[in-house]
Amino acid sequence: MSTEDDKDREELHIRNALKSCGYPKWIFDKVKHDQCQKRKKTIDTKKRKKSAQESKGLAVIPYVEGLSETAERIFRKYGINTAMKPYRTLRQLLVHPKDQRTVEQTGECCARFHATTATVHILERLAEIMGRDKRNTEKN
Repeated sequence: MSTEDDKDREELHIRNALKSCGYPKWIFDKVKHDQCQKRKKTIDTKKRKKSAQESKGLAVIPYVEGLSETAERIFRKYGINTAMKPYRTLRQLLVHPKDQRTVEQTGECCARFHATTATVHILERLAEIMGRDKRNTEKN
């Protein structure tokens, strides 16, 4: 453990060593100031992390100008952090990777889905009905 006297003595030694190497006095003062600022910053981040740990949760809300900021302040009073998400992104507004196809342009479609037993029974029933309709149209 270092005492204040030891720290002062070491600081004086470093100042003299830098001075003998041709460094100006302000360099040592600048480095010392930067270190103090860094210490303060780490203390501030520790406080922020502590307050973030006390948070009750995170609410992601759509960004609506004027309304979202007010909602954020209200949530903050109750210890709830907020994140805002745009309800329409630039990509959604500008990018259309494919043109919409009309019904005539769409061929027969196949869909893959996970079938439950109820779905299987419905599909089997539909197949029976479709088979009857085909047979009835062929007879006429």
